[in-house]
Amino acid sequence: MGKTGLVYDPIFLTHLDPPEGHPERPARLAAIRDRLGALGLLDRVTPIDAPRAGEAEVTLIHTPAHYASLAGTAGTSYPVRLDPDTSATAHSFEA
Repeated sequence: MGKTGLVYDPIFLTHLDPPEGHPERPARLAAIRDRLGALGLLDRVTPIDAPRAGEAEVTLIHTPAHYASLAGTAGTSYPVRLDPDTSATAHSFEA
């Protein structure tokens, strides 16, 4: 194992439903991980489990209103637009 860590959880791939052409999409994350694997780099990093952040951790960076807005998307059956460039799905809050 290397000294470089890689934080990853498969749930990262479930929380995005971007508009067509948006660069942040599950396929982008999968492609990066696949490329790291093809280059043998996944064997050289230390895997780090993605810790689950609670409200206290999230609101160190985001406002309580933002946290509440995202929490309200949990389990929705359709994507929710948080702003013109950001959407959330049923799994975004957990991710």
